[in-house]
Amino acid sequence: EDMPNATPEDQMFSARLMAHDFSKRAYATPEDSQFLGKAHLLSFPGTDTFDAAYVAYKENGDQAVGSSIAALAHRIVMGYDTEQACFDNLRKVAGPGGIASYLADTYNFKEAVSKKLVPMALKAQATDKAILVGRPDSGNYLENTMYILQQAQENGLFDRQENGRLAMNHLRYIQGDSMNWEKTKKTMDTQIQHGYSPVNGGIFGIGGWLVRTPTRDTLSTAYKLMAKGENLEPEVKLADTLAKMSVPGPVQVLRGQSQNQPSTVMNYEIPAAGSNALKVFYDGSKSGVEKFCDPLLESFATRSQRVLEGFANAPLEQRVLSTEIVQIQQQVLADHGRSFSDYQY
Repeated sequence: EDMPNATPEDQMFSARLMAHDFSKRAYATPEDSQFLGKAHLLSFPGTDTFDAAYVAYKENGDQAVGSSIAALAHRIVMGYDTEQACFDNLRKVAGPGGIASYLADTYNFKEAVSKKLVPMALKAQATDKAILVGRPDSGNYLENTMYILQQAQENGLFDRQENGRLAMNHLRYIQGDSMNWEKTKKTMDTQIQHGYSPVNGGIFGIGGWLVRTPTRDTLSTAYKLMAKGENLEPEVKLADTLAKMSVPGPVQVLRGQSQNQPSTVMNYEIPAAGSNALKVFYDGSKSGVEKFCDPLLESFATRSQRVLEGFANAPLEQRVLSTEIVQIQQQVLADHGRSFSDYQY
């Protein structure tokens, strides 16, 4: 919507930059960090979860997957005699034409932006075209973000897009203060209301929300099944909570219909609509390296491209399964004389 004349490739490039992974500190274990950090990298290249980026790099034939920029932490800023001295040193680290993230709320956020980052950005505009990214990390997330944009506008640090909106150039923001989808959307909507581009003024660092959102209850479907006796009589566990209640029957994830679905993605043949989308990754019945099946041997870039194109081509009504699963659970309860109203979901 903001870039109507851009190519689909340019639109995708800009969209993928908007969410940067800040979640490393929120993980309980290195395994969590690597697993969910890689899941983020399937769609968004920006990450500060470096162990996940490294694992993805090794799974991609030693070709880079994630990316980040030089950035400050509070302890680094406080280790300098002055905030300005810290900013000046980061500017040297970023180099001519470089980009870096300046943590601006250690002492006085507005003064750090107006009296330090704005003059530095104006100098960059006149010299090497570097980009200074201001990062608020406390206070009102929306007011702080808009303050950076307003300061950039008042000091001529913007370009005007064809649609009339202002795109920031040498002073931008990264807002990562406990951000989630609702706060991110509100920030982008507010930028539009004030005449700013929602995608060409800064990006969002997403931390704990990335970790808390994919929980067992939102992602898991339990299959606690047994076939007993010589006749293999089927049994299924009916739990006291729907989140732990089994969904009986064979597991299948079917591919939806799509008018624009490609036949191949990066040499990967996409199964026909209606076919089972699940693939065998590991077969313990085989020996040696034969246990590791084809999907495990794909490059990370192949998986990422398939995720992006597969999601874009999937019908909206077939992207979420939770409603259908609940309906199956309701029917199972009814078949066994149990009351759905007794359960908490």
